[in-house]
Amino acid sequence: MSLSGHGLTEACAQVATARVEVRDASAGCGPALSGVEVVVRARDERILVRTPAAMDGWLRADGSVERVVDGDGFYDTGDDGRLDGAQNLHVLGRRTDLIVTGGENVRPAEVEAALEALPGVRAACVFGVPDERWGAVVAAALVEAGASGPGDAEIDRALRERLAGFKIPRRMVRVPALVTAPSGKVDRAATAALALARG
Repeated sequence: MSLSGHGLTEACAQVATARVEVRDASAGCGPALSGVEVVVRARDERILVRTPAAMDGWLRADGSVERVVDGDGFYDTGDDGRLDGAQNLHVLGRRTDLIVTGGENVRPAEVEAALEALPGVRAACVFGVPDERWGAVVAAALVEAGASGPGDAEIDRALRERLAGFKIPRRMVRVPALVTAPSGKVDRAATAALALARG
């Protein structure tokens, strides 16, 4: 069994947790924990959380508190997601990571998962690059598994079997490793800067 869940510091860690088979992630992050309410706002897929464990807000230097929950007590996580029929939470990604290309939304996590499923690709970080015509184009930093991984044309062909054309990275740069933050999470902005500096 493998533990899958979703949490945030502002809500004192976990808000949704499920034990799922490693080979079957259909339950996503699982249902909300007892005492936690998780909703997904219909108009923009934003995940909102209400729990007594949520912080009141950020303490300012003058001693006042900048509240972080709305009038109904919900905290906007900054993540987009969906709830399935069993009320399991599925996280689609950070709203700030969303790439809008030619009016179409691209979620980096979806493209990264498709890239990392390809033989010869150990890790991927997907990001947007400003473009005058499209607003942004999809780009990827790739860490190859082994001496050499698949070429751009091979990756393009493989991804077209899994993703819509507008989600395919137009630029792919090989990097020795993805840049990580002190937390251990991939630093998307720093990895993008590294990739763009290399080509």
